[in-house]
Amino acid sequence: MLRGTEQIGFSLLELLVVIAVIAMLAGTLLPSLAAAKELARSTKCLGNLRSLGVSMAMYHAANRQVFWPYQWPRTKGGSYFWGTTTVPVDTSGAPLLGYCDAGLETLWCPSMLWGDYVPQGGVEEATTTYGYNAWCLDPAVWGRTGGDGKAMSIKRATELKNPGSLFVFADSGMFWKPGGVAIFQNSTSLDPVNLGAWGPNTTATTHFRHLGKANALTADGAAASYGLEGGKMLDAEHQLGFVGAENVPHYDQ
Repeated sequence: MLRGTEQIGFSLLELLVVIAVIAMLAGTLLPSLAAAKELARSTKCLGNLRSLGVSMAMYHAANRQVFWPYQWPRTKGGSYFWGTTTVPVDTSGAPLLGYCDAGLETLWCPSMLWGDYVPQGGVEEATTTYGYNAWCLDPAVWGRTGGDGKAMSIKRATELKNPGSLFVFADSGMFWKPGGVAIFQNSTSLDPVNLGAWGPNTTATTHFRHLGKANALTADGAAASYGLEGGKMLDAEHQLGFVGAENVPHYDQ
């Protein structure tokens, strides 16, 4: 500061006040910046899911409206919907990816980066951070049978009563303790609220990683963010829970 021709510096007290004000402003702004970054990642995630919706429509048009299998053939070493569990991953046998311009990258959510989780299947590269709703769409994987005792068939899009609510893909993850070792993994399966004859599901895989919401692609090709909608957050630390309190309409129909 200047007083006449005399130059006066800031006092220590004035500097401390300025520093305190800057610290207060930073503390106020940083959470907003973090939320804005996550909102941007969620938007990119929704874009991925919408792209998958376009790929799904093309797949259905070429395959009589039938959904793709979770794994085919149903034997060890078969190709899953994202490819094989080999090193490196082979995507050539993954039927849906043949309709995805970006290939495997379409199945990666930017809020769940490689290195933040232990990959399923012993692979050494990212496969998918979205879970596929095989419980409804490829029920034989779960051993589900019809009234005749035979394995239930893969669903056709035309069979669905409420495609705008049924999840095809959604943000997913899995926390468990194999051998007593706690690990967080990606989950390639979007598990339902209730496992039928096995009772309520105690291990959720729907991952609410976008500021408390999970992004999902529904069977009509739309992508949106979902909160609990009356469902339970079974694992708040890892943000794992269910959208809704019942399988219908999001996990089964």
